[in-house]
Amino acid sequence: MRYISLILIFYFLTSSICEEPKKFNGQEINGLLSKKSNYVIDTREAAVSSKGFLKNSLLLPLSINYTQWMNTIVREGPAVTIISDENNYRKAIQKVRDAGFKIFGYAIYDEIVKQAAFSIQKAEYKENTKESVEQLVKEKKIIVDLREVDEYKETGIVEKSNLIPLSTLSQKSKKISNKNDVYLFCKSGGRALMAMSFLKKKGYTNNLYIMEGGITKTIEEGFTLSKYPK
Repeated sequence: MRYISLILIFYFLTSSICEEPKKFNGQEINGLLSKKSNYVIDTREAAVSSKGFLKNSLLLPLSINYTQWMNTIVREGPAVTIISDENNYRKAIQKVRDAGFKIFGYAIYDEIVKQAAFSIQKAEYKENTKESVEQLVKEKKIIVDLREVDEYKETGIVEKSNLIPLSTLSQKSKKISNKNDVYLFCKSGGRALMAMSFLKKKGYTNNLYIMEGGITKTIEEGFTLSKYPK
């Protein structure tokens, strides 16, 4: 009898954990996005979400390490709401849960944009050539390198860059200008996209440009990086 009771307890505990969260409609997502304390995570892949995402949502594509980046960018926030596509929302739910976060609900992007009027934002990319990067340095533009310290040491950095690894962005975002144009570098563009959406959610209204292809492309184009100074 005791054995049966333990099985029943286990069943109810696991079923509540695995229960599919509520599916939100467009009006409900609009309400959640109106409060910046809410975390609405767009889990669609970067090639899709960069072309159009909801204002105040965070771009965290399914291809990233959720345990690492959810705990870095979202940190100890409240339950999160997921935006996904029809084919991947269950995978998104599982990845967020595996990262240790509670889920408030989810929504399918293609459905909700037909149900309500949203403010849609797009990622802005800048040409990443030897000449274009040289021009940024010459004109003393604000360059932010979001890679990690070992990556700086391995390849070097663009001269006069602001070195703010994505893993420290939630603590150091105030060091980034919210008035002037900002040019975001990472290894290949993925982290720059996440950082751009994070800063937009924080209220940045200035131009936040993603350098196409990241430092990898900068090197391929023949630009000479400077040695990491530390």
